Amino acid sequence: MSGRDRLVRNVLTSWLTQMVFVVAGFVMPRLIDHRLGQEVLGLWDLGWTLIAYFSLVQLGVVGSVNRYVAMHYARNDISGLNRCASSVFWVLLVMAAIIGLLSVGTAVALPRLMPERVGEHGADMTWVVLGLGGASAIQTASSVYAGVLTGCHRWGIHNGAHAAGYTLTVLGMVAVLLGGGGIRGLALVQFLGELLPTATRVFFAYRVCPGLRLSLRQADWKTARAMMQFGGKSFVPQVAELILHQTVNVLIVGYLGPAALALFARPHSLVMQSRIFVLKMSAVLVPSVSSLQALGEQGRIQELVVKSARYTAFLILPVTTFLVVCGGPLLGLWMGPRYADDWVVAVLALGYTGVTLQLPVLGILGGMNQHGRLAIANLVGSLVAAVGAVVVLGGLKLGLLAVAVAVAGPLLAVNVFYAPVHICHRTGLPIGRYLKEALLFPLLCILPFAVCLLAARWLFGKQPVLALLGGGAVGGAVLLPIYWRSVLPESLKASVPWLSARRKKPTAAAAGWVA
Repeated sequence: MSGRDRLVRNVLTSWLTQMVFVVAGFVMPRLIDHRLGQEVLGLWDLGWTLIAYFSLVQLGVVGSVNRYVAMHYARNDISGLNRCASSVFWVLLVMAAIIGLLSVGTAVALPRLMPERVGEHGADMTWVVLGLGGASAIQTASSVYAGVLTGCHRWGIHNGAHAAGYTLTVLGMVAVLLGGGGIRGLALVQFLGELLPTATRVFFAYRVCPGLRLSLRQADWKTARAMMQFGGKSFVPQVAELILHQTVNVLIVGYLGPAALALFARPHSLVMQSRIFVLKMSAVLVPSVSSLQALGEQGRIQELVVKSARYTAFLILPVTTFLVVCGGPLLGLWMGPRYADDWVVAVLALGYTGVTLQLPVLGILGGMNQHGRLAIANLVGSLVAAVGAVVVLGGLKLGLLAVAVAVAGPLLAVNVFYAPVHICHRTGLPIGRYLKEALLFPLLCILPFAVCLLAARWLFGKQPVLALLGGGAVGGAVLLPIYWRSVLPESLKASVPWLSARRKKPTAAAAGWVA
């Protein structure tokens, strides 16, 4: 009932379905840039930026559903599960209506508010905001069903529905672009593509939880208020993300134009794609930790803190190293030479690494309802970053690299110096143990990989694509046996028979490192 038996499976399922979004994230920007131009790509990014502001309406309530569902599900309390789901369902319907009204208002006002930047695309942007805003409203209204699925630890169904719907959406967008359509057609496809996953989640929520009943009679304002208070803590990091990402994007459009936003959004997208896998793992941890807390298994929670932080470091540090050393050539290979900026992607990758390393532990704290202070610290860091972006763009008249430094610096400071101390205090872990077991060994493991990448850039400095491919191949070949020997658990290695049969028995020293 706590979902521990499904934990690894849920994480792997989330990662597998996320590959659909990763592939689409590489294909669609290049296709829009090729078919419609860099400026229109920047306007498409602007449309998503504006819609992201509407998530503020949710006040973090969406994130509270799976936590409370998991808590009642672990206790086999169907009555309590129905009470919390019904209480928040009607709140979400009101919020969805507000998002719809905001979308209409923004769609009408945008061409008048930014006439110079939107230019001749004013009518297109009206339809873009309406389409994306409508999709956001549908997603908000139905999110209680997603919360029921994930609260019952059925992440495979939730992510599968999301991935299937997005696959059809991407195929529709490709057809629109190849058929000569514009961003109006893309927005319409995005709106229609939200209908399938919504219907799927509604159907399976009642199958997974046969006792589920949503009705106004079961709604309770006291329960709704408690869920909104919990959501308010989760809402703080959402505000921080909004300030950090969307406000900076709007500032770039306002000072430098939509074409500059397209240049900045691509390296930012690369960093976010690497981070999204950790976010998926973090989301799975929230209901599981809530269930473990309800069952009184505090020792299991502490074990999850160390393991989740360690495996996050193993996952994200090679990606960060690759983006820092070879991010520019990768951007050039992906989007073309206009986008190949080594420094912007390197600075953003370093800045977001600190945040990403703490995401699973923040999810664990969320499951314990102890995530408020760390969320506030990240909010303060994001506010400082936003002010820094205003200064470098409006006051100093600097470019995108200065914006990247202004964004990355405060984030790195909060999550490297404050977050580890706070996490250890809340979970009762010694800070020395946390740093040694979760961070030090992963850093040592990736050093050979970093050396290979740096050597390739030095040897093939005038041929960046060759440096990218050669350094990545050699570095990966060096990193793979290190991870196989010292990172992967014995049980996982044993599940690959044709490799485990040929593998020698680990030495005592190696077993000590794994332990």
